[in-house]
This record gives sequence, C-alpha cells and structure tokens, in this order.
Amino acid sequence: MGRQSIAEQRRIQIGRALQTCMLEKGSYESTSVKDIAQHADMAAGLIHHYFKSKDEILMLVARMLFESIRNDIDELYLARDEAGKREQLHELVGSRDRNRFVMMLYSLSLSMPEVKELVAEERALLFNALSARLKRGAKAVPDPERSAASLLFFFESAIMQSALFDQAPDADLLMEVLVDSFLNL
Repeated sequence: MGRQSIAEQRRIQIGRALQTCMLEKGSYESTSVKDIAQHADMAAGLIHHYFKSKDEILMLVARMLFESIRNDIDELYLARDEAGKREQLHELVGSRDRNRFVMMLYSLSLSMPEVKELVAEERALLFNALSARLKRGAKAVPDPERSAASLLFFFESAIMQSALFDQAPDADLLMEVLVDSFLNL
C-alpha cells in the first residue's frame, strides 16, 4: 500500500477533528467548522479547501469508521482460538468513544438521508460479510442469513449499551452471545 498524499492526510486529520469535536460537544449540530479547524490545528479556510461542507467531512468519517469496524471483524475472524476471539471482541465492542460515534451516526440518519443511506449500505456490507463467513465457517450453521442478522442485531445492541452506559446491565449476557456466535465464524 502506497503512502498517503498530503491532501489525504489532511482530509483524515480534519475528519478525526470532526469526530473529536462531536464526541466532546455531544452532537454534530453543535460542532462548527471553526471547532473542527481548531482541533485540526489549521485555519477554517483550509478546511474548505479540502471539503465543500461539514456534511462531506461527516461522510468521510462515517466511511472510515465503518471500514474500521469491518477490519476489526476481519481480525476477529482471523483469531484462531477462543481466548483470541474474546479479546478481539472485547476490543471491538469495548471502544466507548467509537461506539458513541456510531450511535451519533445512527441518530443523524433519522434527519440526514445521505447518512441514512450510508448506514444502510454499511450494515448490508457487514451483514453480507458475516453471512459469507458463517457459510464457510468450520462449524455448520443451519441458516447463515438468519444467524448473520441475529449477530448483527446483538453486535449493534452491544455497541449501543457500551455507548450509553459505563457498565451496561446486560453487557455480560450480550458478550456471551456474541462470543458464542463469533466462535462459529
């Protein structure tokens, strides 16, 4: 993989600044381009050089986030033993800031059609990847599509509880369901 251009590095820096601002301020709406520029250590005008709008920055960050989740699930799949899978799964659902940001994106999808479309596309990609892994997994799964849908549901539930609570009431139960399910991958 080649080195990223300066422009691509700046775009990522700006995207991470947006994510940080949203997490600190608690919402997309309360985050300004000026806030983003301050966190990215650059002038607000430079932000507009790389992005046409704050929405465009959000879409980049959302794509990067979902790609990161898919990569983490790939790593989970590659873990060969139960202890490795448990560790990877705890890292995957235990990132409270990332989970809070996922929940913010889901919330924004209620009022922003482009975010809703992206979330739907990313969920479909994740569902298809899980379903494919269940079909070719070491253990036979009678209905891989249904199992993938259930797994996605439990995964999203774990993300939501992690985002909302320091210690979710059903975290242990959710984790056991996820571990059992991911052991089949």
